Amino acid sequence: MNTVKVVRFVLGVAVSIGVLLVLDLVPWKSDAGQLSPVQLYFVLGAMGAISVGVATFAGAIIARVNFVAPAILLACAAWYLAGSYVQTMASSNGSTESTWILLANLSGLALTFGGAIIGALVGRRLSKENEGNDSIAA
Repeated sequence: MNTVKVVRFVLGVAVSIGVLLVLDLVPWKSDAGQLSPVQLYFVLGAMGAISVGVATFAGAIIARVNFVAPAILLACAAWYLAGSYVQTMASSNGSTESTWILLANLSGLALTFGGAIIGALVGRRLSKENEGNDSIAA
């Protein structure tokens, strides 16, 4: 494999992680007290889809390779961390319903995977269209 491609791929993964971390700092505006549990899970899934989609889009633009596998791994890592947080919160409260909470979040997981895949495919498509426009001005 070409070393330039490897460097672009590693840089794309790093940018995706960086964008996801920056988006994690954004104070998403939602009043959770006014939402039903079903609406809350949908809103959380939509926020995950948007953030992971933007992150994988940025990574795919830079990597210029098929970025679906890293996008899915990034979505899995994000949901694993979220699930670990839920598990920690549930166990600290003495609740044993964390399995139900994680199962209820499957819709959010599906939305996040969808956002990750769409972001990766759109980013790759746009980078492919701009490959011919790469000229380094001296």
